Amino acid sequence: MTRFIDTNIFVACLRGGANQVRDRFLQHTPGDILVPFQVLAELKLGAAKSARPGHHALLWDSIPQLLPHLPPLGPMPDLAELLG
Repeated sequence: MTRFIDTNIFVACLRGGANQVRDRFLQHTPGDILVPFQVLAELKLGAAKSARPGHHALLWDSIPQLLPHLPPLGPMPDLAELLG
C-alpha cells in the first residue's frame, strides 16, 4: 500500500521529534512511501523563508539517513523549478 508523507510529519522527522513516526515508516517496504510535489514545494519555501536557510539545506541533505525508505530526492530543488 502506497503512503504519502505530509509536510508536518516530514518536518517533525527532520527535527528529530517524530521517532515513533519514523520507526513506523521504517516498517514499510522502500518505495511504499512517497513525497508529493506539494510537500517538496512547502519544504523549499519554508527553508527559503527561514532565518537559517543554510541549516535547512543541510537538513535536506540528511533526509536519506533519517528516512531511508523515501525515494531519492536529490539536491534541494529550486522553487522556480518546482512551480514551473
